[in-house]
Amino acid sequence: MSLPLRMSLPVGHFVVDCIALGLWLWHANTVYQPKAYSVGAWREPVAFFQEGGSIHFDPRFDSTPEEFYFLASGNLPAMLVSSTLRPEGSIVTSAKRWVPAWFSIHEGVSFALWFGIGALLDSGVLRIRKLMVGYLVARFGFAVFLLLPGIARIGSRLEVLCWFAFGVYLVVLALRWTFSKFRLGAPKHSSSNGSSLGQ
Repeated sequence: MSLPLRMSLPVGHFVVDCIALGLWLWHANTVYQPKAYSVGAWREPVAFFQEGGSIHFDPRFDSTPEEFYFLASGNLPAMLVSSTLRPEGSIVTSAKRWVPAWFSIHEGVSFALWFGIGALLDSGVLRIRKLMVGYLVARFGFAVFLLLPGIARIGSRLEVLCWFAFGVYLVVLALRWTFSKFRLGAPKHSSSNGSSLGQ
């Protein structure tokens, strides 16, 4: 007995996002782990301080890990909402590895969207059931090998392409529905006019 997509899609993508977050935090810990006995760690600040007064040494590291893009791009509408409300969520520093508020907002919006998409798939309104299941399986496959070089970048770009394709599908579906309603309404209008003229 298979679970309805209204449940399996949001739960499955949440699991994938949790895996991506765990690998993201592990990667951040290895990048920002202090190197107490590193000669370069002592030499670099000295080199900066010996420069002129116009150059200021700032030991603050900020970057956006590839794992973040993979996690966020898994649901583009949720990424737009969470990045608007918490734009600092993509910045990783030595003191702040992640923003729990950003992750909570993203996962809340993502869960609601996947639940809605799953309900539309279960009801037959959307007829791309296999593609949505395939998208979830592909995300899980990328998440397993996320720390391999280039995997997160490739996965995030494929996710963006899939969401653009899904957007085009929704636009085409909406246009077909509007056109069919227009065509169904036109004969009724003309036949009613003809009957009234005959009277």
